[in-house]
Amino acid sequence: MILHGLLSKDEVHLLRSVRLFNENLDYNLLAGQPQNNWNELQKLICKLIWLVKESDPFVVSLNNLNDNTVSVFELQVLYAIESFRCGREKTTIEVLNWWLPSVKVDKALCLLRAINYILDEIEIETLQPDRLIRYI
Repeated sequence: MILHGLLSKDEVHLLRSVRLFNENLDYNLLAGQPQNNWNELQKLICKLIWLVKESDPFVVSLNNLNDNTVSVFELQVLYAIESFRCGREKTTIEVLNWWLPSVKVDKALCLLRAINYILDEIEIETLQPDRLIRYI
């Protein structure tokens, strides 16, 4: 699905961070950004994706780093993060329930809280996630 042009600059950076799950973690995501924050963000996102992959390896579908298309799973990750950041925890839990058994949802929420904190620290803009749901 080609949606890359419909994502904001910050969403593209976040998408690249999600895709780094399969890449070298030394990759410099954004020049000029404090590397510590991005490294920590990358670790947390990797933990979230690993948690999903542990539960259902077939749901994790990540495109190559510079691919102009976006997988449904990648859209779901963006949607879950953006929903959580907008205070829609119930919506986020619904997405997590698609991926995870109920005993792992709390761990995923803890990871999302930490991801949210770092995104606030590096001042990543959060758009309304509703526009993403149309493509999922």
